[in-house]
Amino acid sequence: LEYKTNTRFGYCNTNYAMLALIIEKSTGKKYSDAMKSMIFDPLGMTNSFVYDYAKDKNVITPSYRGNGQQIAFDYLDAIYGDKNIFSTPQDLLKFDLARNTDYFLSPELRCQIYLGCSNERKGQKNYGLGIRMINWETGQNFYFHNGWWHGNMSSYVTLQKENVTIIALTNKNSK
Repeated sequence: LEYKTNTRFGYCNTNYAMLALIIEKSTGKKYSDAMKSMIFDPLGMTNSFVYDYAKDKNVITPSYRGNGQQIAFDYLDAIYGDKNIFSTPQDLLKFDLARNTDYFLSPELRCQIYLGCSNERKGQKNYGLGIRMINWETGQNFYFHNGWWHGNMSSYVTLQKENVTIIALTNKNSK
């Protein structure tokens, strides 16, 4: 172990790639098919899919560096679980709205998602099940996750108390 359990977290994309393999093993389906049948179809996320390197590389919107240069695909684009879900803000909002419903996630699972597992810096740096969080002493909680791959950048923020969600996506890596 790098540090004592429940004291810190070390974000590692490999964990999400491993999770995708566990999903395949437990469902008996390809990861893309499992995501479609378990999440995309039930939630009506008709513009979301898991990127297939061989099939989709010539049909998706390319990504760009800040200087406008297109970013080429490479062999790491064939790895999934840690990236390669293509979606829209509208579809991601459908996912966000569903996360608070009993038909999609049980109350017990929702509680686990937002239960911090690291408390590395109390209230300031914490991690739940796939979500980063800031928990202020006032009781206000700020849940978020950002992502980046080949110039595609995303940010998801939810303020549950205010019933507000912010979803930002771009295909240009720029400050």
